Amino acid sequence: MKNCPTKVAAAFTLLAGSMAAGLSAVPTPAERPKHACGAGCNHHAEPNGIQCADLPAGLPISMCFTEDADPAFVADVTQRLINVWLNGGMDGGLAYQLAPRWNLNGSSAQGQPLQIRWSVVPDGVTIPDEIGLGIGSAPNNVNATLAARFGSLENGKNLIRQVFQRWSDLTGLSYVEVSDDGAAWGSAGGTTRGDVRIAGRGLTSTSILAYNQFPNNGDMVLNSDANWGPTTNNYRYFRNIVAHEHGHGIGLEHVCPAATTKLMEPFIFTNVDGPQIDDIRGAQRQYGDALEAASDALANAAIPTNAEGLTSYTNLSIDDNSDVDLWKIVATAGTKVSLTVIPQGGTYTAGPQTQACNTGTSITASSIQNLKIDVLNSAGTILTTQDVNTLGQAEVLSNYEFTTAGTYYLRVAPVTTTNDLQLYSANLTITPVPALPADVNGDGAVNAADLGVLLAAWGSSLAIADINDDGIVDGNDLGLMLSSWTL
Repeated sequence: MKNCPTKVAAAFTLLAGSMAAGLSAVPTPAERPKHACGAGCNHHAEPNGIQCADLPAGLPISMCFTEDADPAFVADVTQRLINVWLNGGMDGGLAYQLAPRWNLNGSSAQGQPLQIRWSVVPDGVTIPDEIGLGIGSAPNNVNATLAARFGSLENGKNLIRQVFQRWSDLTGLSYVEVSDDGAAWGSAGGTTRGDVRIAGRGLTSTSILAYNQFPNNGDMVLNSDANWGPTTNNYRYFRNIVAHEHGHGIGLEHVCPAATTKLMEPFIFTNVDGPQIDDIRGAQRQYGDALEAASDALANAAIPTNAEGLTSYTNLSIDDNSDVDLWKIVATAGTKVSLTVIPQGGTYTAGPQTQACNTGTSITASSIQNLKIDVLNSAGTILTTQDVNTLGQAEVLSNYEFTTAGTYYLRVAPVTTTNDLQLYSANLTITPVPALPADVNGDGAVNAADLGVLLAAWGSSLAIADINDDGIVDGNDLGLMLSSWTL
């Protein structure tokens, strides 16, 4: 929590990488400085002189620097961090590494969506030496720095907005930008400032790009002494810094190995843009996917984007072994639906950061949960289930017909009991009953009632009975009606 008098709770520092873009910007594991130790280590000196502190099991403190950082500086700062901050406990599934998630406005359950307010702190607010560099306090200067680096303050804020929008597009998180009243740094979020506040100050060293708090705080400090990268790819380097930092601000730890495939690796790079598969899995484990409802009740089911035709969804997930995803279908008699769910995520290597960030475990992210498709009526009774394929394979519900009009639901649910997240994509097709132009009274059938309307309009230009739209109701229209006759 903020305003902790004895230590900064759940704090973390940024990991910085080379300022150059691409794979060549990131040093190989052998070249990288060691990181502060994690679980189960004893006091000893690493080859670069960093001392490893005895930390509680599973509570790593992580930090990295540019590859040209002075080893003595790396050792000194790392040890100061160990002395100042100890994280909260970690909770991880397969691959992604989690710190505690936000507990805000009653939203605390794993997988539950959350709205976060954010603000940019006015310049001049005092920012203390929170990472123990021995440099004293300094006034916030983030507004002036954003304006200087990006041509205007608004340009700089727009880049930050893009980062939050991307996290929102991929997860159950939503964001509201609010003004900031300039309250003392560390003040809790509220109606006059963000839950996440963004500030900046000089940190003397340009090897550190920024640092960020873990929930329930999430505040970010950008190092105004550091270079925030080139203009290429819409300032991707800067956006990745902010996206990485905010990843910690929503409860994501570092993930290894440093292979330039995951945003939350301990080095900033630019060959990818924003959150990747492992980052998305971790954030959705915390807050659900972008269609996540406040609960999994039928009343909160998603409404398909298209009332008819194909709607494709990506980056959806079942975030644990009890989560379900629901779509609401309001159908007329004869409407057909098809739904294909395809497990996503592929195979990659990932694991927690301990010392050198060069190891991990092979994760087959597309084979975490075996998924099934249920069709439910308005009371929640299962009408049919599609569950014929095995773990990692798609399930296909093809042309299921609703024989009576009403409200129905499609449900994607896990079959397996693994308490972990499964990403998937979905293709939903709604095929309505073919139109009957001769159904002039709109009751869904062509019969004597329609014939009565047509005969009453005979010889006129009454549009409702002019089935072939030639401007007159005559024998041509009668022929079309008779050819479409239903019981």
